[in-house]
Amino acid sequence: MRALAVPVLLAAASLGAGADTYRLQMAPGGAAALAGRASLQRIALSPAPPPRVRKGAIPGARYAQLRLGPATAKTAFTVMLVEPAGKPARFYVDADADGNLTNDAPVVVRASQFTSQGEPLTQYSARAELRVPFGPNTRSLGVILYRFARGDASHAGFQNAIGVQPDFAASGEVRLGNASYKAMLIDDSCGGDFSTANPSIRLLIDVSQDGRFDNGFESFSCKEPFNIGGTTYEVRSISADGSMLEIGKSERIAEETVNPFAPRVGRKALPFDLETMDKKLVRMPGDYASQAVLVEVWSLDMPDAKAWCATTASVWRKYKGEGLAVLGVNVDGMGKAEAIRAFCKEHAMGWPHIYDGQGADAEAAQLLGAPKPPFRVLIDGTTSTIVAVGSELNDQSLEAAVARALKALRNPKPTAAP
Repeated sequence: MRALAVPVLLAAASLGAGADTYRLQMAPGGAAALAGRASLQRIALSPAPPPRVRKGAIPGARYAQLRLGPATAKTAFTVMLVEPAGKPARFYVDADADGNLTNDAPVVVRASQFTSQGEPLTQYSARAELRVPFGPNTRSLGVILYRFARGDASHAGFQNAIGVQPDFAASGEVRLGNASYKAMLIDDSCGGDFSTANPSIRLLIDVSQDGRFDNGFESFSCKEPFNIGGTTYEVRSISADGSMLEIGKSERIAEETVNPFAPRVGRKALPFDLETMDKKLVRMPGDYASQAVLVEVWSLDMPDAKAWCATTASVWRKYKGEGLAVLGVNVDGMGKAEAIRAFCKEHAMGWPHIYDGQGADAEAAQLLGAPKPPFRVLIDGTTSTIVAVGSELNDQSLEAAVARALKALRNPKPTAAP
């Protein structure tokens, strides 16, 4: 998956009292990893190829059509699904909508095995990048395709359909009040039209400025006013291709939403008593006195899972003798226990892991503000104080942050005399 482009923009011009226009950059991929939840669209499958397919149709294949672009001039893209008996599923995508399924980049398909009600099942996913016309310009928009397993009760309505999610977004920076924030526009309908006529557009704003988007508290409908820093704003307009966003102060009043559970440096970590996968009770912070504890929220499906976990394992091996403890919080869904154990064994993740099969609703994850994996929080086990969080603990800075925390534990600041 292509990484999301770094936001590059800036307030362009004031259009009136409390109104500003921002220029955004379209990123064809990476939004699914950063934006969290996105509505899964159901696209029906047909046994007959659409009339526009003039080359590349395969006997026995089934077809779906994705329509993307401005509401007044959408382009139809054909997806061909081939499911040979006893063999992996394959996707073919007419990414340039020219009717030829043989002249496009191959679509890499990923198979995911899991168990449901004791039955082994396989789900397939793939990513394709579509070239979508917006007037005289063409934008590359990435989508993620899903073929859910027959017998998957949680996706019973997709037996004769594929699932589609957007992987594209418009990103940049907005200035609200005296602060600048990273922002992103997401099209949950996966239709490619970012104008305010589309009710499915979400505006994500990194209010906490931690490098992440909290979908519970940093996701706003472009149809409703929103409050940041005590001021209520509203989206005035968005260009169809997402390149221009206008935000102004609103005459309406909206209540500010703040996540009371989100981990912040200096805030106390919420205590809990939870059972690990090895049926041992973990008490936070009671079990970690005189230690620095790295709590890691992760899943098997997160991007670059192997590299992320390998970094944690390397730092843990180096510093566990000096007082570093690691606690894993896995947020995969039901039926993944065996796969999690195998992954942990393969990648030398020898620390305890909490897993209850509830996905993003896992109790331990909720107590950490329900961050999207991968996510790390570093806690002083003696005082239960959060000392580093989020982007401060990425792969490049993790070891240095751990070293600082352990040094602080060894050399605590003296308490001021009363």
